[in-house]
Amino acid sequence: GVDIQVLWPTLFLERIADRPEAEIAVCKSYNRWLAHIWQEGKGRLRWICVLPLQTMSEALEQLRVAHAHGAVGVFMRGIENEHLLHDPYFFPLYDEVSTLNMAIGVHAGNANPYVRELLAQRNLPGTFWAYRMSSIGAFHSLVMAGLPDRFPKLRMVFVEIAAQWVPWTLKDLARRLPQQRGRELPENPMQAYRLYVACQSDDDLPYVLKYTGEDNMLMGTDYGHHDHAADLEGLRNLQTAGGISEHVYMKIVDANPKAAYAL
Repeated sequence: GVDIQVLWPTLFLERIADRPEAEIAVCKSYNRWLAHIWQEGKGRLRWICVLPLQTMSEALEQLRVAHAHGAVGVFMRGIENEHLLHDPYFFPLYDEVSTLNMAIGVHAGNANPYVRELLAQRNLPGTFWAYRMSSIGAFHSLVMAGLPDRFPKLRMVFVEIAAQWVPWTLKDLARRLPQQRGRELPENPMQAYRLYVACQSDDDLPYVLKYTGEDNMLMGTDYGHHDHAADLEGLRNLQTAGGISEHVYMKIVDANPKAAYAL
């Protein structure tokens, strides 16, 4: 029952190359491969491109080519090399992504080798802290820094970190923003700020949806990749055991991803 699948990479969860010229080559190769996959899929396989973010001019060029060949978003990690996601370094990227009507896709991951290794010490593989928590921290920092207001058309999708963290994070932002930034959190911040999160079928969705709203929740399955986040029967499980109505289910698997990825 799947009409369209949006493909995300795994190889790029960590920094793939220290030398910018090597990163440029690997990203270009990956994007060329997915452009071919998109062409073979006749529109059913859309994809998230990977960009050489150490070299912004090249990243913007590869972005435009990827967009012309079926890409619907840009792959980013919670920490990108020496930059956090609200760093002005990325503003040219966010401008161009907004212009192209694409999304920024924040996947569990960490592109700073030092931080990655620090958080994994005596904690191997250490992916909860190094990968998942860095993405949650990125979400918090983006809102604190006012990035959604600076880029009023930018959509951001947070995947493979489940959705249970959203209520806690929004609660903290509601308390912290007035004190530290003199701003109030909107009544429905996910909708107001165009933020989307991918759930897992075992999330407590009736509770989480009170905070995310019905229009900003997606579903990720990790289909074709079996690890702790894989939920290969996730779409069926969500429908039968997710504790949600058929109306909300159809939003999560159809209307919301269409909006998030501009499908």
